[in-house]
Amino acid sequence: MLPAQAPAVEAGFFAGMVGRSPRMREVFGLLKKVAPMDVSVIVTGETGTGKELVARALHDESPRRKGPFVVLDCGSIPENLIESELFGHEKGAFTGAISSREGAFERADSGTIFLDEIGELRIDMQPRLLRVLENREVRRVGGTHVTGVDVRVVAATNRDLAKEVEDGAFREDLYFRLGVIHVQLPPLRARPDDVPWLIEHALSRQEVVKRHGQKRVTPAAMAILQSYGWPGNVRELVNVVSHLLTFSDGAEVGVAHLPPRLVMEAGEGEKQRAHPAFHDAKERVLAKFEREYLAALLERCQGNLSLAARESGLHRKSIERLARKYRLDARTLRARRKR
Repeated sequence: MLPAQAPAVEAGFFAGMVGRSPRMREVFGLLKKVAPMDVSVIVTGETGTGKELVARALHDESPRRKGPFVVLDCGSIPENLIESELFGHEKGAFTGAISSREGAFERADSGTIFLDEIGELRIDMQPRLLRVLENREVRRVGGTHVTGVDVRVVAATNRDLAKEVEDGAFREDLYFRLGVIHVQLPPLRARPDDVPWLIEHALSRQEVVKRHGQKRVTPAAMAILQSYGWPGNVRELVNVVSHLLTFSDGAEVGVAHLPPRLVMEAGEGEKQRAHPAFHDAKERVLAKFEREYLAALLERCQGNLSLAARESGLHRKSIERLARKYRLDARTLRARRKR
């Protein structure tokens, strides 16, 4: 669920996060609007897109910023310990419980708890988590005393929780209780324009310049970095920056300093573009034809989509879809006709 008309943030920074692309500015605008609201948030996105950074930003920009920020990775805790990690336990509650211990919710009291990989939470644990969220109180494993907690919950997952709900692997009531607000982080490959800026920002950090000097990435090296698919997203980019700093002695970072896998992938990409497979070649020719045909059609019909549909024999919806696909603005043509 999204707040209506969350404005995009014009600057390329938000609470330690970096991004100038339209998609990231929209995310920053949403976070700026949501951070002061004391509501639960689900953050989704591929591994390495920065879900914990979003949770930290929501905490730091909220009235709870002076309270604790507690992280619990639901996917890395053994099944027999997850209940204790979440809600705490009393001495003697189970073998090895030699003393009482607070759980993550008690430690996060007056602050924010970040439940990472919430999709990994066992189905039998989900009702208890739901009760804590609804009643704002916890009871430790092996205990009888109930403790009130004042906590904001931010959860994250790289799974499709809506599908998990359909498949019966995740409770629908917990899904809606956690996802009052939904923040979707785009993969880095979907915002390649951010890559040069992310790298330049990382290389220009004060501690980096002090230790390694000011670095400059050559256009050839940057072209490879920008065309790379980044399966590990921003987390992988951070590792690549560390590689660049390790293997470049001078001020200039060139192709020779890049990780070999990036250079190899760039070479394969060039090879495929020069000698495309039949299917790829066919798709390129078809796309070129569609764009040129539609551009001429809209120009001839002066941006009138209904007329273009009648003349081409296509449905108006198909014309609209193709116009969006090839970024042809019929409104511009209509305005030109009126002048």
